[in-house]
Amino acid sequence: EEIELLKYLADLYNSKIEIVHINEKNNLTELQNYNLSMLNVYLEDYPHSFHWMPNYAKKAQEIIGFIKEENIDALVMINYKHSFIERITKEPTIKTIGFHPIIPFLVIPG
Repeated sequence: EEIELLKYLADLYNSKIEIVHINEKNNLTELQNYNLSMLNVYLEDYPHSFHWMPNYAKKAQEIIGFIKEENIDALVMINYKHSFIERITKEPTIKTIGFHPIIPFLVIPG
């Protein structure tokens, strides 16, 4: 369902989908590899690309840097339990991005 909303937004604005993965480990788990392959299937009719970033201490700064570097027009995050977003809510990342947005910011509950 979450991907359907993302696809709807991409259709609405004729957008390319840029997916960012912040690495905590060098290799993906079996589940992450499966999710990556399924994401490719779900997005096969949409222009999309994947970007891999090391697990920096200041995630918000890295995300903001990526937004500026790639001329991103909107940021969408899907909030799954025990996800990246849940972990960063304990850090000032959400405040940095969400309370001082430089582009539209949407968090989709997972």
